[in-house]
Amino acid sequence: MMAERLSEAQIQALIASELPDLNEQFQGHRTGCQCAAHDDEPCPNAAVYVIEAHATDECKGDGVNEFGNWVTFLCHECATQLVIKICMDVATRGLQAILSGRNESLRCETCEAPIRNHRDILRSVRPYQAVFPDGT
Repeated sequence: MMAERLSEAQIQALIASELPDLNEQFQGHRTGCQCAAHDDEPCPNAAVYVIEAHATDECKGDGVNEFGNWVTFLCHECATQLVIKICMDVATRGLQAILSGRNESLRCETCEAPIRNHRDILRSVRPYQAVFPDGT
């Protein structure tokens, strides 16, 4: 059984009826850090950056945007750790290529995008306030 598509009028009516209630739930509540590196509990800090990073070798999987990137909200400490990790990953890939004798440029195995340095993975780091000027 196929579900019928909503008409444009039905979509607009749904948005008008549901969105204000959802918006009220989030007003005044700043997003917390979404770092996945904490094993035992979530990071307690508020997000200060919106980070977009290429999901290297997994860019056509779940949880990525149309460009194959993860978008996450991180605090300063966790963002710093992510940048360090990305730099180390790029260096490790380069070293592995040299040691294995491959004389080819590094690329994402999924989309073939070149990986020359950390900026090829770390696509965007924006202050949270610039993305969400009202602070929520």
